[in-house]
Amino acid sequence: FRRLLSSAHWQRSIGRFVKNESDTQSEWEIIRQRTVGRDRGKRTIRWYRYATAIFLPLVIASGYFIKLSRTPQEKTLVSVPFIPGKSYAVLELADGTSIDLGETAVRGQIQGGHWEVRSDSLKYCEEGVKGGEEYHTLKVPRGGEYTLVLADGSKVFLNAESSLKYPVLFSGDLRKVKLEGEAYFDVAHNDKCPFIVNTRTEVNIQVLGTAFNVRAYPDEIQIETVLEQGSVKMWQHSSNIILVPGTKGVFNKNNGEFSTEEVNTELYTAWYKGQYVFEEETIENILTRLSRWYDIHVFFADQKARNMVFSGSIRKYETIHQFLQAVEMTGGIRFQVKGNTIIVSSQPI
Repeated sequence: FRRLLSSAHWQRSIGRFVKNESDTQSEWEIIRQRTVGRDRGKRTIRWYRYATAIFLPLVIASGYFIKLSRTPQEKTLVSVPFIPGKSYAVLELADGTSIDLGETAVRGQIQGGHWEVRSDSLKYCEEGVKGGEEYHTLKVPRGGEYTLVLADGSKVFLNAESSLKYPVLFSGDLRKVKLEGEAYFDVAHNDKCPFIVNTRTEVNIQVLGTAFNVRAYPDEIQIETVLEQGSVKMWQHSSNIILVPGTKGVFNKNNGEFSTEEVNTELYTAWYKGQYVFEEETIENILTRLSRWYDIHVFFADQKARNMVFSGSIRKYETIHQFLQAVEMTGGIRFQVKGNTIIVSSQPI
Protein backbone atom coordinates (compact mmCIF):
# COMPACT_ATOMS: atom_id res chain seq x y z
CA PHE A 1 0.00 0.00 0.00
CA ARG A 2 2.83 2.37 0.84
CA ARG A 3 4.31 1.59 -2.56
CA LEU A 4 1.05 2.70 -4.18
CA LEU A 5 1.32 6.07 -2.45
CA SER A 6 4.98 6.61 -3.36
CA SER A 7 6.12 9.25 -5.83
CA ALA A 8 8.02 6.62 -7.81
CA HIS A 9 4.95 4.44 -8.30
CA TRP A 10 2.86 7.41 -9.51
CA GLN A 11 5.61 8.38 -11.95
CA ARG A 12 5.78 4.86 -13.39
CA SER A 13 1.98 4.84 -13.78
CA ILE A 14 2.01 8.14 -15.60
CA GLY A 15 4.82 6.90 -17.80
CA ARG A 16 2.45 4.45 -19.46
CA PHE A 17 0.49 7.34 -20.97
CA VAL A 18 3.21 9.86 -21.91
CA LYS A 19 6.03 9.64 -24.42
CA ASN A 20 9.19 10.83 -22.67
CA GLU A 21 10.73 11.69 -19.30
CA SER A 22 9.97 15.39 -19.68
CA ASP A 23 6.26 14.68 -20.16
CA THR A 24 6.28 12.29 -17.18
CA GLN A 25 7.77 14.93 -14.88
CA SER A 26 5.31 17.52 -16.14
CA GLU A 27 2.25 15.29 -15.54
CA TRP A 28 3.51 14.26 -12.08
CA GLU A 29 3.97 17.89 -11.07
CA ILE A 30 0.41 18.73 -12.17
CA ILE A 31 -1.08 15.88 -10.14
CA ARG A 32 1.12 16.66 -7.12
CA GLN A 33 -0.06 20.29 -7.10
CA ARG A 34 -3.72 19.46 -7.72
CA THR A 35 -4.07 16.73 -5.09
CA VAL A 36 -1.66 17.90 -2.41
CA GLY A 37 -1.07 21.58 -3.15
CA ARG A 38 1.36 24.00 -1.61
CA ASP A 39 -0.78 24.63 1.46
CA ARG A 40 -1.40 21.48 3.48
CA GLY A 41 -4.36 23.20 5.18
CA LYS A 42 -6.26 23.44 1.88
CA ARG A 43 -6.82 20.43 -0.33
CA THR A 44 -8.13 20.27 -3.86
CA ILE A 45 -10.08 17.31 -5.20
CA ARG A 46 -10.11 17.21 -8.98
CA TRP A 47 -9.66 13.45 -9.38
CA TYR A 48 -12.11 13.16 -12.26
CA ARG A 49 -9.93 15.21 -14.60
CA TYR A 50 -7.18 12.59 -14.84
CA ALA A 51 -7.01 9.17 -16.47
CA THR A 52 -9.09 6.55 -14.68
CA ALA A 53 -6.36 4.04 -15.38
CA ILE A 54 -4.00 5.98 -13.11
CA PHE A 55 -6.31 6.54 -10.17
CA LEU A 56 -8.45 3.40 -10.15
CA PRO A 57 -5.71 1.04 -8.89
CA LEU A 58 -5.00 3.40 -6.01
CA VAL A 59 -8.68 3.73 -5.11
CA ILE A 60 -9.23 -0.02 -5.20
CA ALA A 61 -6.06 -0.77 -3.28
CA SER A 62 -6.76 1.85 -0.61
CA GLY A 63 -10.30 0.56 -0.18
CA TYR A 64 -8.99 -3.00 0.16
CA PHE A 65 -6.42 -1.91 2.76
CA ILE A 66 -9.07 -0.07 4.80
CA LYS A 67 -11.35 -3.08 4.65
CA LEU A 68 -8.65 -5.37 6.04
CA SER A 69 -7.76 -2.99 8.86
CA ARG A 70 -11.28 -2.42 10.16
CA THR A 71 -13.46 -4.56 12.36
CA PRO A 72 -16.19 -6.68 10.70
CA GLN A 73 -18.90 -4.33 12.05
CA GLU A 74 -17.55 -1.33 10.10
CA LYS A 75 -18.44 -0.79 6.47
CA THR A 76 -16.05 0.55 3.86
CA LEU A 77 -16.87 3.49 1.63
CA VAL A 78 -16.75 1.20 -1.41
CA SER A 79 -19.43 -1.14 -0.04
CA VAL A 80 -21.87 1.69 0.75
CA PRO A 81 -22.34 3.88 -2.35
CA PHE A 82 -25.05 6.16 -0.88
CA ILE A 83 -27.43 6.52 -3.79
CA PRO A 84 -28.01 10.10 -5.03
CA GLY A 85 -31.40 11.79 -4.81
CA LYS A 86 -34.07 11.95 -7.50
CA SER A 87 -36.92 14.09 -8.72
CA TYR A 88 -39.60 13.83 -6.05
CA ALA A 89 -41.91 16.18 -4.14
CA VAL A 90 -45.21 16.36 -2.28
CA LEU A 91 -47.85 18.87 -3.38
CA GLU A 92 -50.08 20.20 -0.61
CA LEU A 93 -53.34 21.66 -1.89
CA ALA A 94 -55.36 24.49 -0.35
CA ASP A 95 -57.70 22.02 1.42
CA GLY A 96 -54.77 20.17 3.01
CA THR A 97 -54.77 17.24 0.58
CA SER A 98 -51.27 15.90 -0.17
CA ILE A 99 -50.27 14.40 -3.51
CA ASP A 100 -47.02 12.54 -4.15
CA LEU A 101 -45.33 13.82 -7.28
CA GLY A 102 -42.94 11.56 -9.12
CA GLU A 103 -42.66 10.91 -12.83
CA THR A 104 -46.32 9.89 -13.29
CA ALA A 105 -48.48 12.40 -15.16
CA VAL A 106 -51.07 14.07 -12.89
CA ARG A 107 -53.51 16.90 -13.57
CA GLY A 108 -55.70 19.02 -11.30
CA GLN A 109 -58.20 21.84 -11.71
CA ILE A 110 -58.10 25.21 -9.96
CA GLN A 111 -60.40 28.19 -10.27
CA GLY A 112 -59.37 30.00 -13.45
CA GLY A 113 -56.86 27.38 -14.59
CA HIS A 114 -55.23 24.02 -13.96
CA TRP A 115 -52.00 22.40 -12.83
CA GLU A 116 -50.29 19.42 -14.34
CA VAL A 117 -47.28 17.19 -13.74
CA ARG A 118 -45.18 16.15 -16.70
CA SER A 119 -41.99 14.14 -16.27
CA ASP A 120 -40.20 15.81 -13.35
CA SER A 121 -41.90 19.21 -13.19
CA LEU A 122 -45.12 20.83 -11.96
CA LYS A 123 -46.70 23.53 -14.14
CA TYR A 124 -49.60 25.97 -13.54
CA CYS A 125 -51.65 27.42 -16.40
CA GLU A 126 -54.24 30.21 -16.46
CA GLU A 127 -57.56 29.66 -18.19
CA GLY A 128 -60.24 32.32 -18.34
CA VAL A 129 -61.38 34.32 -15.33
CA LYS A 130 -59.29 34.05 -12.14
CA GLY A 131 -60.97 32.83 -8.99
CA GLY A 132 -60.25 33.78 -5.38
CA GLU A 133 -56.74 33.63 -3.94
CA GLU A 134 -55.66 30.02 -3.41
CA TYR A 135 -52.28 28.73 -2.20
CA HIS A 136 -50.41 25.51 -2.79
CA THR A 137 -47.20 24.33 -1.10
CA LEU A 138 -44.58 22.22 -2.83
CA LYS A 139 -42.42 20.25 -0.41
CA VAL A 140 -39.19 18.53 -1.43
CA PRO A 141 -37.81 16.05 1.16
CA ARG A 142 -34.19 15.05 1.78
CA GLY A 143 -32.92 13.11 -1.21
CA GLY A 144 -35.18 14.99 -3.62
CA GLU A 145 -35.39 17.90 -6.05
CA TYR A 146 -38.19 19.35 -8.17
CA THR A 147 -38.93 21.93 -10.84
CA LEU A 148 -41.93 24.24 -10.61
CA VAL A 149 -43.35 26.53 -13.30
CA LEU A 150 -45.59 29.19 -11.77
CA ALA A 151 -48.67 30.64 -13.47
CA ASP A 152 -46.70 33.72 -14.64
CA GLY A 153 -44.09 31.53 -16.38
CA SER A 154 -41.42 31.91 -13.69
CA LYS A 155 -39.34 28.76 -13.10
CA VAL A 156 -38.30 27.60 -9.64
CA PHE A 157 -35.79 24.79 -9.05
CA LEU A 158 -36.24 23.49 -5.51
CA ASN A 159 -33.33 21.76 -3.79
CA ALA A 160 -33.53 18.94 -1.24
CA GLU A 161 -35.25 19.61 2.11
CA SER A 162 -36.99 22.74 0.80
CA SER A 163 -40.53 24.02 0.41
CA LEU A 164 -42.27 26.84 -1.45
CA LYS A 165 -45.72 28.28 -0.73
CA TYR A 166 -47.26 30.23 -3.62
CA PRO A 167 -50.59 31.38 -5.11
CA VAL A 168 -51.85 29.09 -7.84
CA LEU A 169 -52.65 32.21 -9.90
CA PHE A 170 -51.12 35.64 -9.30
CA SER A 171 -53.47 38.60 -8.77
CA GLY A 172 -52.95 42.19 -7.67
CA ASP A 173 -49.78 44.20 -8.08
CA LEU A 174 -47.35 41.82 -6.35
CA ARG A 175 -46.19 38.23 -6.95
CA LYS A 176 -45.36 36.81 -3.51
CA VAL A 177 -43.99 33.37 -2.61
CA LYS A 178 -42.57 32.00 0.66
CA LEU A 179 -39.41 29.87 0.69
CA GLU A 180 -37.87 27.61 3.30
CA GLY A 181 -34.65 25.93 2.18
CA GLU A 182 -32.91 26.54 -1.14
CA ALA A 183 -34.19 27.39 -4.62
CA TYR A 184 -32.99 28.86 -7.88
CA PHE A 185 -35.44 31.36 -9.41
CA ASP A 186 -35.70 32.33 -13.07
CA VAL A 187 -38.37 35.02 -12.81
CA ALA A 188 -40.52 36.14 -15.74
CA HIS A 189 -40.13 39.89 -16.26
CA ASN A 190 -43.04 42.16 -15.35
CA ASP A 191 -42.37 45.85 -14.65
CA LYS A 192 -45.82 46.36 -13.14
CA CYS A 193 -45.76 43.39 -10.80
CA PRO A 194 -42.61 42.82 -8.68
CA PHE A 195 -41.73 39.29 -7.61
CA ILE A 196 -41.01 38.88 -3.88
CA VAL A 197 -39.50 35.88 -2.10
CA ASN A 198 -40.27 35.88 1.62
CA THR A 199 -38.27 33.78 4.08
CA ARG A 200 -39.02 32.47 7.55
CA THR A 201 -37.16 35.34 9.25
CA GLU A 202 -39.10 37.95 7.26
CA VAL A 203 -36.13 38.70 5.02
CA ASN A 204 -37.51 39.61 1.61
CA ILE A 205 -35.91 39.39 -1.84
CA GLN A 206 -37.58 41.58 -4.48
CA VAL A 207 -37.05 41.50 -8.26
CA LEU A 208 -38.83 42.46 -11.46
CA GLY A 209 -37.40 39.73 -13.66
CA THR A 210 -34.07 38.04 -13.05
CA ALA A 211 -32.15 34.85 -12.21
CA PHE A 212 -30.88 34.25 -8.68
CA ASN A 213 -30.35 31.64 -5.97
CA VAL A 214 -31.73 31.86 -2.43
CA ARG A 215 -30.48 29.69 0.43
CA ALA A 216 -32.59 30.01 3.59
CA TYR A 217 -32.46 26.82 5.63
CA PRO A 218 -33.88 27.28 9.15
CA ASP A 219 -30.93 25.49 10.79
CA GLU A 220 -28.30 27.80 9.24
CA ILE A 221 -27.35 31.20 10.65
CA GLN A 222 -27.24 32.95 7.26
CA ILE A 223 -29.69 33.69 4.48
CA GLU A 224 -27.87 34.03 1.17
CA THR A 225 -28.94 35.44 -2.18
CA VAL A 226 -26.62 35.10 -5.17
CA LEU A 227 -27.49 37.08 -8.28
CA GLU A 228 -26.68 35.91 -11.82
CA GLN A 229 -28.78 38.34 -13.88
CA GLY A 230 -30.79 41.50 -13.32
CA SER A 231 -31.13 43.34 -10.03
CA VAL A 232 -32.21 42.23 -6.54
CA LYS A 233 -33.16 44.04 -3.36
CA MET A 234 -32.89 42.27 0.00
CA TRP A 235 -34.53 43.83 3.01
CA GLN A 236 -35.85 43.30 6.50
CA HIS A 237 -37.82 46.10 8.14
CA SER A 238 -35.85 49.31 7.43
CA SER A 239 -32.52 47.66 6.48
CA ASN A 240 -31.80 46.74 2.87
CA ILE A 241 -29.09 46.07 0.27
CA ILE A 242 -29.09 46.10 -3.55
CA LEU A 243 -27.34 43.31 -5.47
CA VAL A 244 -25.82 43.44 -8.95
CA PRO A 245 -24.86 40.38 -11.04
CA GLY A 246 -21.92 38.46 -9.60
CA THR A 247 -22.57 39.41 -5.98
CA LYS A 248 -23.87 37.62 -2.90
CA GLY A 249 -26.05 39.22 -0.29
CA VAL A 250 -25.99 37.76 3.21
CA PHE A 251 -28.29 38.30 6.17
CA ASN A 252 -26.88 37.18 9.52
CA LYS A 253 -29.66 35.92 11.79
CA ASN A 254 -27.56 36.39 14.92
CA ASN A 255 -26.87 40.12 14.59
CA GLY A 256 -29.56 41.12 12.06
CA GLU A 257 -27.03 42.69 9.68
CA PHE A 258 -26.69 42.56 5.89
CA SER A 259 -23.44 42.27 3.93
CA THR A 260 -22.39 41.85 0.29
CA GLU A 261 -19.41 40.40 -1.57
CA GLU A 262 -18.36 39.53 -5.11
CA VAL A 263 -18.45 35.78 -5.78
CA ASN A 264 -18.12 33.13 -8.44
CA THR A 265 -21.83 32.45 -8.95
CA GLU A 266 -21.15 28.93 -10.25
CA LEU A 267 -20.26 27.84 -6.72
CA TYR A 268 -23.82 28.65 -5.61
CA THR A 269 -25.87 27.76 -8.70
CA ALA A 270 -24.18 24.65 -10.16
CA TRP A 271 -26.37 22.41 -8.00
CA TYR A 272 -29.48 22.97 -10.13
CA LYS A 273 -27.46 22.17 -13.27
CA GLY A 274 -26.39 18.78 -11.90
CA GLN A 275 -23.16 19.42 -10.01
CA TYR A 276 -21.89 20.52 -6.61
CA VAL A 277 -18.80 22.75 -6.72
CA PHE A 278 -16.74 23.70 -3.66
CA GLU A 279 -13.92 26.20 -3.33
CA GLU A 280 -11.98 26.37 -0.05
CA GLU A 281 -14.96 25.24 2.04
CA THR A 282 -14.81 23.38 5.33
CA ILE A 283 -15.63 19.70 5.20
CA GLU A 284 -18.50 20.45 7.59
CA ASN A 285 -20.15 22.80 5.08
CA ILE A 286 -19.51 20.42 2.19
CA LEU A 287 -21.03 17.41 3.95
CA THR A 288 -23.98 19.48 5.21
CA ARG A 289 -24.92 20.23 1.60
CA LEU A 290 -24.30 16.71 0.36
CA SER A 291 -26.16 15.09 3.27
CA ARG A 292 -29.44 16.65 2.15
CA TRP A 293 -29.07 15.33 -1.40
CA TYR A 294 -27.86 11.83 -0.48
CA ASP A 295 -30.15 11.66 2.57
CA ILE A 296 -27.37 10.71 4.96
CA HIS A 297 -26.30 11.78 8.45
CA VAL A 298 -22.86 13.09 9.38
CA PHE A 299 -21.11 12.83 12.76
CA PHE A 300 -17.81 14.60 13.51
CA ALA A 301 -15.54 12.78 15.96
CA ASP A 302 -13.45 15.89 16.65
CA GLN A 303 -13.44 19.65 16.03
CA LYS A 304 -10.32 19.55 13.86
CA ALA A 305 -12.13 17.46 11.26
CA ARG A 306 -14.95 20.01 11.00
CA ASN A 307 -12.58 22.85 10.10
CA MET A 308 -10.47 21.16 7.42
CA VAL A 309 -10.74 23.00 4.09
CA PHE A 310 -11.14 21.44 0.65
CA SER A 311 -11.90 22.37 -2.96
CA GLY A 312 -13.43 20.12 -5.60
CA SER A 313 -16.67 19.05 -7.24
CA ILE A 314 -19.02 16.10 -7.57
CA ARG A 315 -21.68 15.29 -10.15
CA LYS A 316 -25.06 15.10 -8.40
CA TYR A 317 -26.22 11.87 -9.97
CA GLU A 318 -23.12 9.85 -9.07
CA THR A 319 -22.59 7.99 -5.80
CA ILE A 320 -20.73 9.87 -3.09
CA HIS A 321 -18.14 7.24 -2.13
CA GLN A 322 -15.63 8.17 -4.87
CA PHE A 323 -15.67 11.78 -3.71
CA LEU A 324 -15.07 10.74 -0.12
CA GLN A 325 -12.21 8.44 -1.13
CA ALA A 326 -10.61 11.29 -3.07
CA VAL A 327 -10.84 13.48 0.03
CA GLU A 328 -9.28 10.74 2.15
CA MET A 329 -6.37 10.39 -0.29
CA THR A 330 -5.37 14.02 0.25
CA GLY A 331 -4.53 13.02 3.82
CA GLY A 332 -5.51 14.25 7.25
CA ILE A 333 -9.07 12.94 7.32
CA ARG A 334 -10.86 9.61 7.61
CA PHE A 335 -14.44 8.48 6.94
CA GLN A 336 -16.20 5.51 8.50
CA VAL A 337 -19.69 4.31 7.67
CA LYS A 338 -22.17 2.96 10.19
CA GLY A 339 -25.65 2.45 8.83
CA ASN A 340 -26.75 5.70 7.22
CA THR A 341 -24.16 7.78 9.08
CA ILE A 342 -20.71 8.93 7.96
CA ILE A 343 -18.30 9.37 10.88
CA VAL A 344 -15.62 11.95 10.14
CA SER A 345 -12.35 12.12 12.07
CA SER A 346 -9.00 13.82 11.61
CA GLN A 347 -5.77 11.87 11.44
CA PRO A 348 -2.08 12.84 11.22
CA ILE A 349 -0.84 13.69 7.73
